[in-house]
Amino acid sequence: MAIKGRTIGAGAAGVSVAVALAFTLITGFEGRVNHVYPDPVTKGAPWTYCDGETRSPQWNHVYTDAECDAETLGLIVKYDQSIMQCTMPVKPLPPKVEAAFVSLAWNIGIGAFCKSSIAKAAQLGDLKTACEKIALYNRAGGRVIPGLVFRRGEEVAYCLDGLT
Repeated sequence: MAIKGRTIGAGAAGVSVAVALAFTLITGFEGRVNHVYPDPVTKGAPWTYCDGETRSPQWNHVYTDAECDAETLGLIVKYDQSIMQCTMPVKPLPPKVEAAFVSLAWNIGIGAFCKSSIAKAAQLGDLKTACEKIALYNRAGGRVIPGLVFRRGEEVAYCLDGLT
């Protein structure tokens, strides 16, 4: 499996290996758009920009790659911190597992991730089951989305690879 996202080196600005891997996963799956555009499923809100970001879009602003990188990385760090809280007492998670969890949470939100069967399995130390359950999150707008089926399959494989 070759995820072809943007890269940021682990240790750059103090980021962990898992955050650097999550950055590559997320930017590889999301695709960068440097302006505000409608959500592909709803055709409206949530309005999206950069690498799937939805917080505080600036209308009529063309984001630079540096702005998008900073937005994405900053949010990934926050997501990663939340993921670590949700999956305790397992700490630390293997970096690829942690990155796959962050990538999923990027789509479904931290609250949904923390309430998920994935977080519960991780809390019990059953990381294999937690990884496999990522595949269940393949819907948007109440329907199965082929792109999410593909993405979840890649995230599952990446997560399981992190266990070996």
